[in-house]
Amino acid sequence: MRVFDASTYTQYGDSNNIFVPSAFGSAPIVLSDGGVIAADAKRVGYRPPGNNTTWITTRKKTTDTTPVNDDGTPVSPVLVGSKIVFIAEKCPIGSSPTTAPDCGISTYKVVQSGTTVTSLDLKAFKRLKVGSNYYETLNTPTVDLVHNRVYIAASIICPACGLNQDRDAKIFSADIDPASGGISNLTAIYSFTGPGGASPVLVVGEQIGGVTGNGIYFDGQTHYVPPATPDCSASVATASDYAGCFYKIFDTTAGTTPTVIASAVWVHSYRGSTFQAGGALDPRGGLWVYPFFQAGSGDPPTCVYGALDHGNCLIRLDQTTGNVVSGSETDLTMLINGFTTTPTQRKYAFMPSSALTLTRNLSTSSYYLTMGAMKASAGNYGTVPSVVTVNVTSTPALYSTTQTTVIGADTPSLPSPANGQFPVVTIGTHQKTVFTGQSFGPYFFGN
Repeated sequence: MRVFDASTYTQYGDSNNIFVPSAFGSAPIVLSDGGVIAADAKRVGYRPPGNNTTWITTRKKTTDTTPVNDDGTPVSPVLVGSKIVFIAEKCPIGSSPTTAPDCGISTYKVVQSGTTVTSLDLKAFKRLKVGSNYYETLNTPTVDLVHNRVYIAASIICPACGLNQDRDAKIFSADIDPASGGISNLTAIYSFTGPGGASPVLVVGEQIGGVTGNGIYFDGQTHYVPPATPDCSASVATASDYAGCFYKIFDTTAGTTPTVIASAVWVHSYRGSTFQAGGALDPRGGLWVYPFFQAGSGDPPTCVYGALDHGNCLIRLDQTTGNVVSGSETDLTMLINGFTTTPTQRKYAFMPSSALTLTRNLSTSSYYLTMGAMKASAGNYGTVPSVVTVNVTSTPALYSTTQTTVIGADTPSLPSPANGQFPVVTIGTHQKTVFTGQSFGPYFFGN
């Protein structure tokens, strides 16, 4: 774990011999005072603010308070209130769906003496369970900081499941006491077919028909038999054709005990596509997503406007209907390499390898989307890693390819894909997006 000054790019210390390699699956939390919270499969740690400070760590434990040697991999801790760290986990390899695993959700309290943090104390641990089955998450939880409710997208533990194989999945909600760290009202509020590839996005306090609630946006998948239309509520598990499904559900029970299961506001399918990157809310309205179309052998995977349900297009969804905002389809392949719009002339596309991050220049009100991308050709995905920033300021042109520009350009010299979540640092009126990869240090990208 390295610490950098975002203004001077100076590096301060590291965490050698503190965290194990599983820490790569977990983005750290940077607190308002400069402190840092991070986790791996064995420990949760806090680093006080300052240039060369010492990490304070605690071993993760299960309900019997016994340290475990192969705990679940945390998928990014999140903060509830100012003192409680919430962690959800991917279970250890070989875990059984019907035997209590050493993984789940847990809370840790930041304990202080005056203004000095002295320890991180485990306060609660629960497993994600419905009936006799246990669930795990591959995504970062999202937090309602008004009502102290967390939402977790999780799918049933399935050691034998392969890529794109259906798994029963749930959206769980849980209420966290911001003072004690207690976990209550852990409930599976929505069922769908998973797993999903994108972390859920939350909008607190949405209004639908005069009712206030929380909108949760997430993805799943379905299998179907052509020429039938993919049905996200009735997957044909034995079929070979699949589609990514993107959902909006509405939770009206935040702040109370969940007595009403969340309802689906809309769901849309994207044939042949999966979602491998979290979406980005646009403060002007809408949600940016990227359904990646995994073309068959010999097929050029391209952004196909109005066909194949916008596979391999960067698109902006209307929050009310889930429909693609007309004209928002953006072809990263054409933007980066200047290819023509004839699909047969493009033999590869760029697939997302990170969450989408939206930033804004506070002085000019310009908006930019930044994402990791890997060049993918038919049968050869994941080559030539790049990072791309797309200017999505233009209105009312609605971000058509003729109006969108690439300011980051292609960076084929990156030695490995840029993964994970891209934090945003504000310096004066400018925002910088920071990214790193599997085998290289951080890049600071912005104005």
